[in-house]
Formats: sequence, structure tokens, C-alpha cells
Amino acid sequence: MDKILFRAKEKKNNTWVYGSYIQKGDTHLILPKGQYRSKKIHLYTLGQYVTTDPYGHDVYEGDILNVDDEYLALVDFDNERRGFVLNSTTLNEPFEDSITEFYVGGNKYDNPELVEEIEKRE
Repeated sequence: MDKILFRAKEKKNNTWVYGSYIQKGDTHLILPKGQYRSKKIHLYTLGQYVTTDPYGHDVYEGDILNVDDEYLALVDFDNERRGFVLNSTTLNEPFEDSITEFYVGGNKYDNPELVEEIEKRE
């Protein structure tokens, strides 16, 4: 992992914001890079940067990847493994060991139908 970056949906307008995560008491914020005003976020949408896909798109926790054009997998954090994993019916392995051909197909917040597709295959 070459950068520590987070994303979450802003409370004010429900759009994605990217930057540093800050917690002040019960308030959760993202401070966008190069800006001086932090944004209040929906904590349940908070995800950490994991890697960049072969097409140059950043991959975050909560993203859904199309793997080898064969199946979908959810990027998730596994506390036991202390790292990011891909969860699908086909695979539950540490992210970096799992795949080489993949692209971001969506995320679990904006594309619940993709989560349903993953769950259908179980």
C-alpha cells in the first residue's frame, strides 16, 4: 500500500469525498487533500484505499471487483488476517495473493444489485 487515503459519503449531499479520515468524539470527518475544511461523513461508508486497478482506478474497501471477467468479489477488511481480502463464493483470500486481472465494477453502497449477485452465487 503506497498511500493512506480514505473515502466516504458526505452527509451534506451524499457524494463521495476522498482524503484523510478524522474522528472528533462522535463526529467522523474526511479532510480532502489540499483543502482546509473537513466534511462530515456517513461512517458506514468509510473505506480505506487498497490498491490501484490495472486501468488506473483506485480500489477502496467496499468496492466490488470484476475478477478475470468471471466473477464479482467484494473488497473487505479481515480482522483475523489483518488485511484486505476478496469475498465471493469463489474466493476468500488475501487481496494481494488473489488476482492479477480485475477492475472496479462498482461498490456496495451505490450498487446493491452487485452485492445481491455475489450473494446469489452462494
